[in-house]
Amino acid sequence: MIGPQPRIPANCRPLVDALTNSQMAVGWDLPAGDWLLIEALIVRCGIPMLVDHARGQWQSARSRPRGGSYFIPGWRSLPSAPAADTPTYTAASPVSRQQQETDSWFDRQMARAKASDEQRKELSS
Repeated sequence: MIGPQPRIPANCRPLVDALTNSQMAVGWDLPAGDWLLIEALIVRCGIPMLVDHARGQWQSARSRPRGGSYFIPGWRSLPSAPAADTPTYTAASPVSRQQQETDSWFDRQMARAKASDEQRKELSS
């Protein structure tokens, strides 16, 4: 006979389901205090942020996590989710900055080559 199912609070069920659907199945036999903390984290961070962070923890774990409590310390360190109307900014990647520098260097070299070519034409005329 299989033992009793853990009692997962209704407010936490969407997070547990999202983790399980993301192939991160762990046990959820947690004390009431942990469930209250998880509920607060869901409100503060949002389920997408918690699942994304859990995925990183899962992939870098030395051995497969066995219980939901494994994720709690990492989740506690997360910032609050930004407000929905907060603009998103993306920093220029180092590759694009390098490409801009390369393009600028190329443009300068082409200008020098054209100027040199024009001087040769003038001298040969």
